[in-house]
Amino acid sequence: MRRLAGAASLATLVCAGPLAADAQPAGRVYRLGILNATSPPMFRPETDPLDRALAAGLRERGYVVGENLRLELRSAAGNPDRLPAAAAELVALQPDVILADSTPKVQLLKKLTSTIPIVFCATADPVGDGLIASFARPGGNATGLSTIASELSAKRLELIREVVPRVNRVGVFRYPGYAQAVRGLASTEQAARTLAVEIRPRQAGQASWRRPSARWPWREPGRSSSCRTPSTTPR
Repeated sequence: MRRLAGAASLATLVCAGPLAADAQPAGRVYRLGILNATSPPMFRPETDPLDRALAAGLRERGYVVGENLRLELRSAAGNPDRLPAAAAELVALQPDVILADSTPKVQLLKKLTSTIPIVFCATADPVGDGLIASFARPGGNATGLSTIASELSAKRLELIREVVPRVNRVGVFRYPGYAQAVRGLASTEQAARTLAVEIRPRQAGQASWRRPSARWPWREPGRSSSCRTPSTTPR
């Protein structure tokens, strides 16, 4: 199963809601829901390193798939129009916890349930996207990990200046369909004013942002480049 849920998310996952390791009722089988957008619903720890990491982390906390843990898998199978129905099917099963790997999935799930704990990973700005109230006090039924992409946008510009001290113009690619990209650009522009660097944003389409070097005159004197792309591949 292809997803961005790495081993780092396991500690958060197994501590969420009913899956806390304390005082597990004997004989109870817990259910973990997983919402996937791109792959058919399957779990293959024997061949998939991410599935293997997930299974190993759960086992360390006392949860073994096929014994006291059952996985409820739902997928859009690469069809974005299918994702709302897959999410609704998963919520209707009322699993103990749901794992989702991107902001759009979590936003969709939060519209469908306010009671089932949702664990997310690889989200760029969970506060700005309304997934949680704050990092200190998330509130609601969602928690997880963030890539803090907006904050890192400014840091990337600072690193460019350290590597090329004389840089005065920076090209920034951004995917206009993502709110995170808009906030990241604003963070970059704020840092640029402090560093006296001119920002030249350029919108990139779903296909073209993967090949920026083919569409930009990078080799002009005094110009550097920075790619501002969404933290997850558009689905």
